[in-house]
Amino acid sequence: MRSLALVVSEHQRLVVGEAVLTPAGTTTTFTSDCFDLLARFVDRTRCPAFRIGYRSVTVGHHVGYLRVGPLRLEILPKLASADLPWRDLLVHMINESADVRLTLGAASPLQKRPRDLFDLLVARFVDLAERIARDGLARTYREVEENGTVLRGRLLVPQHVRANVAHRERVFTAYEVWDANNVANRILHAGLRAVARTTSRADLRARGEQLLAAFPEFDDGRIQASYFLRVPHDRRTARYREALVLARMLLFGERPDLRWGELDVVSLLFDMNQLFESYVAARLRRISGLRVRAQSRLAFWKGNDGSRRILKPDLIVNTAAGTAVVLDTKWKVLRENNRPSDEDLRQLYAYVEHVEAREGFLVYPAIAEPEEPRRGCFHRGGRVAGTARVALFDGKKPAPHAVTQQLVKLVA
Repeated sequence: MRSLALVVSEHQRLVVGEAVLTPAGTTTTFTSDCFDLLARFVDRTRCPAFRIGYRSVTVGHHVGYLRVGPLRLEILPKLASADLPWRDLLVHMINESADVRLTLGAASPLQKRPRDLFDLLVARFVDLAERIARDGLARTYREVEENGTVLRGRLLVPQHVRANVAHRERVFTAYEVWDANNVANRILHAGLRAVARTTSRADLRARGEQLLAAFPEFDDGRIQASYFLRVPHDRRTARYREALVLARMLLFGERPDLRWGELDVVSLLFDMNQLFESYVAARLRRISGLRVRAQSRLAFWKGNDGSRRILKPDLIVNTAAGTAVVLDTKWKVLRENNRPSDEDLRQLYAYVEHVEAREGFLVYPAIAEPEEPRRGCFHRGGRVAGTARVALFDGKKPAPHAVTQQLVKLVA
């Protein structure tokens, strides 16, 4: 199968023999080979981002990037069939939620801009790694244990006795060295190796391989998620912050353990429900005087056998006046009559009553003009609750400041 790149949207159904968009804006045919690759991927991984049907694949509520061997799939958010820059919105929401700075803007004439999300992420990571290497890798003290012929540092008596019974000329010591062999640099080094292994862009792969020469030869093995917690947050590593976020996406988004013959799998998928919630939380945190708590675990029932049940409101916003507002984000289109489903209202009722909040809102995305929140109240308790449709676009571009202004009306 030849290399093929496709651009689809969430909830789109791909049928064998039908046309699909490409990153260049043209169309191509979704072939049986493409279907077979995706079906094998879903069967192997139980990936929730796709549903397999008869000679068809339906995309779920995940967005991002997937590569299965020669097939590359970019999944963009989509609420309606409007001609809007969804890729720009997705990049903007990732920037806000993950605190990175991906950009779709024009670059220098000598540097071709990536067309898909994964290569966009890789390009930003390589740019940051180049800047860090150019400014000098952060150095720290680390302890080295060595069984040598020179006494330096402190003598490790138990180890010395065990190792040197027959070698009186040697001493087992521990001493400190000041070098670049630390966890932050090892993570970047592993990220650059992932770039060289996963990107389809020859220029990015070459830059990644060239950058590896600027790093010491680390015996870093396999980077674990716990390594990121060990990076100190101080003046020396402040410039690493965004690069480490991107490295985490690269290292834990790729799936090198999945192979079918010579086919590698790279998966960088975001649950759009979670991404929308994180985006709303990020915009709320820009409003002064608010305390925003996401996914709080609130116990509301305990059985005699010790079992428990919890509530997890998406967002609890505490205002400067001491009141609380509950926001439950929903990445779906609100019905035409602006009436939420009974299930959504029951869920909001439980949250508002348990938290004893001043108000509660179901927050939906919108692509039309901003509108005023619609308020109502629950019959029992009389607490105010309503819906809000947050317009994500201002014309043909994402509107973060307008989103913030709309959220202010909910929590003011």
